[in-house]
Amino acid sequence: MNSIPVSLFGRMFATKAMLAFDHHILTIRQGNSTTQISWSELEAPPSFAYGLFGQTISFVTAQQNYTFSLLAYGVHRKFQAEFERCWLNANVAKLDTFLNKITKLVKQRYLRQSYVSRIQRLAQQEHDRWLPWIKNSPAFVLVDKKINVLEQYANWDAALTQYLQQKYVTKQLNLHHAFFDSVEANPLTLSQRQACVIDDDNNLLLAGAGTGKTSVMIGRAGFLVQSQQ
Repeated sequence: MNSIPVSLFGRMFATKAMLAFDHHILTIRQGNSTTQISWSELEAPPSFAYGLFGQTISFVTAQQNYTFSLLAYGVHRKFQAEFERCWLNANVAKLDTFLNKITKLVKQRYLRQSYVSRIQRLAQQEHDRWLPWIKNSPAFVLVDKKINVLEQYANWDAALTQYLQQKYVTKQLNLHHAFFDSVEANPLTLSQRQACVIDDDNNLLLAGAGTGKTSVMIGRAGFLVQSQQ
C-alpha cells in the first residue's frame, strides 16, 4: 500500500484524512474511520490541482465526490501516471464489453435509428470517462485503437449510419442469395430483397396491387428465420 504524503501544513492537522492506494483500491483513513474504494468505482482517474498550502486531489464515484487538500507538492508527478494505469486496468474490461456489444449489434442486425440514438448516448457516457485525459497519458498506447473507435461512436453522424446500414444489407443479400432466389416461384427482385432485409423503425410496407408486396412479406418472414433474428 502506497501512502500519499501530505504537505507541512497537512501534518499540522491531526484529523486530516490520510490517503493510500495499491493496484486494487484507494484507502481513506480519517480518525477511526476507513473507507476503501476500488478503481473500477471511480468515474475517471483522480486529478490534481495546486493550492496555497499544498496540492489537492479529487475523484468521483457514482455516489460521491471526494476532494482532499494539503497534500505534498509534486505528488502528481509521482503518482499521476500510476493512478491512470490502475484506473485503466480496472476499467478497460468495461470498455471492451461496450465496444464488442456495439460491434455485434451493427453486424447482426439492421441499424435502426432508435439504436443509433442509444449508442450515441452510451458512447458519450463512456467517452466522458476516458477523454480527454487518456490522450495525455503514457497509458494511451495500451488502448489507442479502442479509444479511436469509441470517439467514432461518440461522434456518430448520418454518414456512418448509412455506411453501416448499407454494409449490413449487402452482406445479408449475399449470404441469403439462394433463399431469395427460391422463396417464391420467381426470384425476388433487388428492391424486394432489400425490403426484406431493411428493418428500420416504423418500417411500413406500402405498395399497390401487383407490386410483389405479398412476396416481400413472405420473404421477410423467411429471412428473419434464416438469419435467426
